[in-house]
Amino acid sequence: MKAQPEFKDLSREEILICKAYPDAFISTCCWVSNPFFKQKVQPFTLWPYQKEFITILEYGVENGIGIHNDKSRKMGFSWLFMAYGLWGVSFVEGFSFYVFSITGSEVDNGGSKSTLHSLFGRLRFMHNKLPDGHPLKAPLVFKQGQV
Repeated sequence: MKAQPEFKDLSREEILICKAYPDAFISTCCWVSNPFFKQKVQPFTLWPYQKEFITILEYGVENGIGIHNDKSRKMGFSWLFMAYGLWGVSFVEGFSFYVFSITGSEVDNGGSKSTLHSLFGRLRFMHNKLPDGHPLKAPLVFKQGQV
């Protein structure tokens, strides 16, 4: 079994920033896996268009407006949605989000045993990359079809 990625020790200020701002949480705490990368697993580095979309998501949450995106392939939007969802369910009281796809298995293909081929599998992957005891690892339970 491979060791967990190394996380730097976070100051109290950095922890508060990550809890308050999803882009800070994502770029500090989230990892992605992509077979097209030379290094298959790596920190989630946000592209400018992803940072802009986080602003749109935040606007929707703050104003009770559902946000829809017909995402393009290979732009990291699936990972971004799941990272934003992980931040939200971890730190925003009453936060909920819906995930839709053409088939149910693309959303969740196994609950606590889901794979990176499903959206919830990606969310679980990012959550599991946070080491136990990390100050930003929320106590989430993964069950088939829900987090």
